[in-house]
Amino acid sequence: MPRDNKLHTGHRCRLRERFVKEGIESFEEHTILELLLFYAIPQKDTNELAHSLLNHFGSLEGVLKADVDELTRINGIGKHSALFISLFSDVSDFYLRSRSRGQSIEGMENVIEFAVNQSVVSETERLLVFLMDNREALISWQVLQEGVISASAIDVRRLVEIIIGTNATQIVLSHYCAKGKVSLRRPDLAVADKICDVLGTIGVGMKDYLVVGADGSVASFSTVFGRNSREHP
Repeated sequence: MPRDNKLHTGHRCRLRERFVKEGIESFEEHTILELLLFYAIPQKDTNELAHSLLNHFGSLEGVLKADVDELTRINGIGKHSALFISLFSDVSDFYLRSRSRGQSIEGMENVIEFAVNQSVVSETERLLVFLMDNREALISWQVLQEGVISASAIDVRRLVEIIIGTNATQIVLSHYCAKGKVSLRRPDLAVADKICDVLGTIGVGMKDYLVVGADGSVASFSTVFGRNSREHP
């Protein structure tokens, strides 16, 4: 075996052993991505490729959320590798939703706390929907929209399909703002109004609309739904 291949193989072994001993918390973003790419690209040094992906997409989350066509535009990423990265992201999201279904979360305060915790794991602005039954017990949650959140871009049909599919009777929406100060804004009020109108046609209640900041601060639109407004520090 050529010397370069031996060094390459040794580096992979050391990185895997480090992961086993120290866990993922000790890794930087480029090292996490490099380790992940080991399993999609078995015969190539993935360190440089990991840096190229991060430079292009801005963050590990940006890489994992990129679609297959965008990924294949990066030199060194073929269709197989792009599908693997995309699959990894989807499996991670499915795992988080599945884990929440296994938890017993009841009561509005507990649902709101859970919503905030799930929102702040992202680096991307997004709108999440949390689905509950009549007892205010959490059934499931999903990412409804990513990117710039606006009333015109809301996929109302998908939201209705999600609600019907889970038999939810009430929901909480959480708008995660990855940047900027948390505040109650006109665009959010427009989103809330539009969704409330839709929910009224299918007999589902809107319990709250939250705006969550990257620091975990939360503003609530609860006055829109007939309750006292509140802000969670």
